[in-house]
Amino acid sequence: MLYGVKNTDPMVDYINGFIETYEDPMGMKATWEAIVNYTDIEATKRTKIITANAQWFEDNSPVQQQYKKEKVTGVAAKVINIAMLGGDCYPASPLGINLQMRIG
Repeated sequence: MLYGVKNTDPMVDYINGFIETYEDPMGMKATWEAIVNYTDIEATKRTKIITANAQWFEDNSPVQQQYKKEKVTGVAAKVINIAMLGGDCYPASPLGINLQMRIG
């Protein structure tokens, strides 16, 4: 069994490889980035309180009723700290890395 197959919530994680093609006008050549991050345990606890109440936020948001979900599902989030950056994302981490939230 490979280590990463069962480890779905690691304390330390990384991204290393070719990712986006935004910089290439033809959309064929991807940029490379490398990031090492670790989970901020205390901030993740606070974030889990928010995600556990996602339905309340959806119900009470100032959005027209026709655009609201009746049942919010698949919301998960964790807070990470970036320890090291390399490649195209250096010297500042991309916004999408800091927003590792999945909404179903």
